[in-house]
Amino acid sequence: MQLPRPDEYNTAIQNPQIAFKDPELQKCSVETNILGLPKPYSGGFTITYKLLDNNTKKSYAIRCLHRDIQNLPKRYEVISNFLNSHPSRFFVKAQYLLEGIRVSDKFYPIIKMPWLEGQTLNAYLEQTYKQEPKVKKIISEFENLVRELEELKVAHGDLQHGNIIVKDEHLFLIDYDGMYLPALDALRSNEIGHINYQHPKRSAKDYDLYLDRFSTIVIYLGLQAITLKPSLWEKYNNGENILFTSKDFADPKNSLLLKELSEIAELKPHIEKLISCCYLEPAQVPKLDEFLGKNIQLNVNVQGRITVNRSQYLVLKATDKALLLQYVGQKVEVVGKVVKVKESYTREGLPCCFINFGGYWPYQSFTVVLWQECLIKFKDNFQLHDLENKWVSVIGIIQQYLGVPEIVLELPSQLQVLSGEEEAKERLALEPITSTLGSSSTPLPEEQTNYENENLPHTGTDKEADIFNKLYKNKVPAPPPPPRTLQPLTEENLIPSPFPKVQVKQAANIANIPTPSTTTANTSPNTKNATPIATHTTQKPSYTSPSATTTPTPPHQPVSTSISLPPKAHQSDNYEELKQKLHEWILVLTFIAGVIGILVNFVEKKSWFQGFLLGCVVGLAFSYTLVSIILFFIKVINWIKSLFK
Repeated sequence: MQLPRPDEYNTAIQNPQIAFKDPELQKCSVETNILGLPKPYSGGFTITYKLLDNNTKKSYAIRCLHRDIQNLPKRYEVISNFLNSHPSRFFVKAQYLLEGIRVSDKFYPIIKMPWLEGQTLNAYLEQTYKQEPKVKKIISEFENLVRELEELKVAHGDLQHGNIIVKDEHLFLIDYDGMYLPALDALRSNEIGHINYQHPKRSAKDYDLYLDRFSTIVIYLGLQAITLKPSLWEKYNNGENILFTSKDFADPKNSLLLKELSEIAELKPHIEKLISCCYLEPAQVPKLDEFLGKNIQLNVNVQGRITVNRSQYLVLKATDKALLLQYVGQKVEVVGKVVKVKESYTREGLPCCFINFGGYWPYQSFTVVLWQECLIKFKDNFQLHDLENKWVSVIGIIQQYLGVPEIVLELPSQLQVLSGEEEAKERLALEPITSTLGSSSTPLPEEQTNYENENLPHTGTDKEADIFNKLYKNKVPAPPPPPRTLQPLTEENLIPSPFPKVQVKQAANIANIPTPSTTTANTSPNTKNATPIATHTTQKPSYTSPSATTTPTPPHQPVSTSISLPPKAHQSDNYEELKQKLHEWILVLTFIAGVIGILVNFVEKKSWFQGFLLGCVVGLAFSYTLVSIILFFIKVINWIKSLFK
């Protein structure tokens, strides 16, 4: 089934009364961003929106699929029945609605869940990592969660920071797309999880009760390490992990983190066992309680490097504007060299910043936008202008503004400074992890893992691209969507409203009114020698683009015409326009003063050139001083206004 594009979901959900059949959802309003447009959260093969019923104050998470996943109705039917018959405080109910949302007069499935007002695990740790009692409470809660999963004989399939919500110091699991239940044993895994938490050899053939065992060990040891040495969080957190990254599992003997953890007496025996587990098959990894026990015997002398050349996200060049526009609404990693950092103010007098790539504004190929909410989270000693001429990596959801692709940062950890051009090339060469593999009843052949040490046995591989090729080598790529006839933007299309809310007037066919996508954020898990600017995130990984034998069609082609609604301020805000006009007047006043100097010297029968030169100098000094005073007072006024916001 060909599913709608992210921008089409963003358009349709603006009017819940028309978009949904579900009576509860029809009464809701969708959460909006600073533009007054729906705010999407990207996750896996879905886009999630928050809907609020203003009468009952109930909130819902609506997950819209933009990738077709085989047997998803059956999966959620089994999962829903299981959660109803086995109530657990760690799970929330999930309902699969076949006729969920209307897009262009056709209904598509959605997943409806209660919205949890909490924080993702790593966002919670960002605020509490120095508070040992709170972290220990989370460790105890996590042990109970793992124990209950084992007792229920289920596996989540993607245990990681973004799928664990902390609310009132209690843990909740979300995102059950890759969940394993005995009733689903005949199916295949449709994802292989976040690479910073999963076994380096995990592949699509791994789908059983052991699915979560490696990730539970990783999370547990990460939490314990934080309680013993909180400074590890500041040093190793990159916004996409709990200390560990996939490189630590691929080459444990050369991992700086593992060496540092081995120096902690309480953790040393556990780290040795973790290194041994990296060389086991995923099915051989012990349970958490067995791992922590003294009776388990593991070979701690194994050596070698497991080849894992992949990234959590599709990595794109910041200078490839056309390609970036093809992934509007998708979470990607963008790598490039910063050309210019431009600081500015919003129309409300609040600070903002624009980081441009590929050229100076307005000829840039890509922009990173930082509003005040993000700017205040940067370290005090960090200067954004220091990013100029440096190579960086940015992770977030692509949106477009006036035809220019951009990512709006919500957290500083979404942006990582790279060591140089060589590391940027390494990142661009990485293949994206294939987390949506689909399901298949055909057994997959055993894979082989490539070791750099020839003395080690060749016992498996982790090339998800090969698995994808075998599953889909005979499948014809979906054709690109047909061109749409778009309505021109007129005054009749919009309802004026107090800033910043901008509402789109209800139309007979609301899907014909395109709107730009919005962004959320995250950070690269595999940034070599990267310098994290700050450590904080709330979003989960999402984008996956498999490498297939047949080149797949991009998620969607850029829409040629779109409604570009003005944000609070962009690079052409009022202050910048006024500043530019005043500087132009400096030249005008200087020229006028020069002409006056010529006339004065002509009357006094002196050299006209000297008169012109003297007039220009006096005019330049006077006009520049006047403009500087005006701009200073404008900044003072904006600052005073910001104090009362």
